[in-house]
Order: sequence, then structure tokens, then C-alpha cells
Amino acid sequence: MSIINDGKISLTTASGTVTGTDTLFLTRLIESGYLLYPEGYPDPLHVLSDAASETSLTLLEDWNGPNETLINYEIVKDFYDYEIPVLSPDQTETAYKINTAHQRIIDALNSLGASPTKKQITTKIFIGEPVLNQEWGFLKFTPDVVISKIRLYTDNFAPDGQLIADLAVDGTYQSINITVPVNNLWSLDNTLATTVDAGEFVKLKWTTVPAMPGSNWFAEITWYAVTPLITRYDCLAFLMGDLEVGRILGQGYKYPVASKLFGIHYEFTQNPPLGSDAIIEVYRNGAGIGTPVTFTLPAGQLYGYLTCSQTSFITTDIQTWRVNQIGSVVPGTGLIITPHTYQYTP
Repeated sequence: MSIINDGKISLTTASGTVTGTDTLFLTRLIESGYLLYPEGYPDPLHVLSDAASETSLTLLEDWNGPNETLINYEIVKDFYDYEIPVLSPDQTETAYKINTAHQRIIDALNSLGASPTKKQITTKIFIGEPVLNQEWGFLKFTPDVVISKIRLYTDNFAPDGQLIADLAVDGTYQSINITVPVNNLWSLDNTLATTVDAGEFVKLKWTTVPAMPGSNWFAEITWYAVTPLITRYDCLAFLMGDLEVGRILGQGYKYPVASKLFGIHYEFTQNPPLGSDAIIEVYRNGAGIGTPVTFTLPAGQLYGYLTCSQTSFITTDIQTWRVNQIGSVVPGTGLIITPHTYQYTP
């Protein structure tokens, strides 16, 4: 595709909205993960979602520069998350050579057996013994993804009969039948191609439970993004018992790459807070972050997705979570926090 630069754009400080004048965002099929370069600024902005109109785009990060009105811009497609723009042969001979170089890199990687997809594994936990028709393992995906495999396993004891779980996408169960055989500690291999659109929830449900089903099961969900925007779910923080004010979760975690936190998915595996909301705060290197970055977990809600201001962590930073408030009647039990991040260059 060619560089897109129709019309002009305007940016507002601390806003994630791009306003276009005489732009053609919808016609040009701008997608999640494309890179937007405002004139005069060397660093790209990441487009969060597919264009829904000709004159408006939503960014992954808020604009942290000054207000800009009717400025030039360029939008290019991204080679995954490496911020290498795909240039078009109809621009210049140099652009054609760069594109050819990109293709040679891809061909070389393929010849070495590199996968064309960037698969990740996200782990969910079920505490206690499975109960028939009980739902668990809630997860919201930020990009469009394909789930290619789900593995159940336990380090406790094996079930005395078949244990089976199914996967739901946006509330619709898929009849996948993830099966743990009798007297086995893990499920049979499965090959899936289950698509999940950005913003949709997935969840698991026990559909067959024997008399002695084992306990404390893990689900490894293998998936890859099918849009250029790649969200990372590198870690989770888990508290098995009741929430307590001042309790710290996720001790000692360091991100494998420089990352920006922009939201979390949370799940209470047993009881949600009741009587009042629960509030957690993200800490960096053992302390709060300037203006505190907090998340309010509504009373009565077992799971949900919450956003926050962009918060940076480099690979030497330690991320933890502090419980600032608990439910006044029921504190909340079995909290799992899954951060949503993306890689950036400090």
C-alpha cells in the first residue's frame, strides 16, 4: 500500500482521538496497528481500532504533545510491532529497494523455520474442585486473535473419570470438548482455529465432571494476533484468599520487554466484593506512580476489563499491585489480575 496522507489532521493534548479534515480514513481502510506520523514528530502513533469514519481515528496512546491543528501526516502499515513501515514501489526506487529487503528478511526467516505468527500463551487458573457448568477463565482480548490450542493440567491429583471443558467466545460456546482422560493430569492434544474479535470475552465451562475431578486446574491458552497491533499478556497476579487492605500482589515481576500498561482484565475465582467496590493500585519499584494508577473493581462483578492512563515499565522495573480498598460486606476472594500491555522503545 502507498503512504496515506489525504487532507490534514488535528491532535489534542491528552486525547487519543485524531480528527481529520478532508481525510479518507474509511476509504483507505485504515486498520488497527497502522502507524501515524504527524508532521514534525519522528515517533509514530499506533492506531488502536479500524477506521469507522472518514475523519476520525482512535489511538492506542494519548497524544502527549501540544495541540496541533490542521497539520500534515503520513499513515503506513506496520510490519507487526517492529515499527518498520511497508513502503510502496510506486513511490521511489529507494522505497522499492527497502521493500525488497524486507521480503528477503521474511524469506530468510521462513527458510529457518520461523513461524509467520507470533504465538503467545496466557494462563488462567481454576481454584478448588470443578463443578458442573461452572464458568471460569474469563479473558478479554484487545486485538483480533486466533486461539490455536488450549491445554488443561493440574499438579494435584488426576480425575477418576473424564473431565471436559468447553470454550465460549462472546457468550457462545464452541463445542470444543477439551478432554482430560481418566487418571490423567493433563488434557489430550487439540488443534483449534477459533477466531476472537478485538473486545470479545472468552471463558471456559466445565461440561463433564466425574465424582473425583481433581482440583486447582490450569488452562494454557495458545493464541496469536491477526491484526498488526499485538497486545501482550506477559504475567498475572493472583491472591488465593480474601483481599486485605495493604496486601501486595505479584511480587518481584519484571517485564521481558519495555512495556506500556494500558488496562487490566480481572477475575474473582470465588467471591466478588460486596457492599462496596474494591480498589487496587499498580506500583512501580515498590511505590505508587506519581498520579496514582488505580483500578476500581465494582461490587458484585466477578470479572471485567478496565483501562488506565499509559504507564511505562522498563525491563529493570518491578511491577506489583496494592489492595487499597476491599468490599465492606464481602472483601472479594481469589483475585486474578492480567495486565494488558504493548512493547515500546524507551
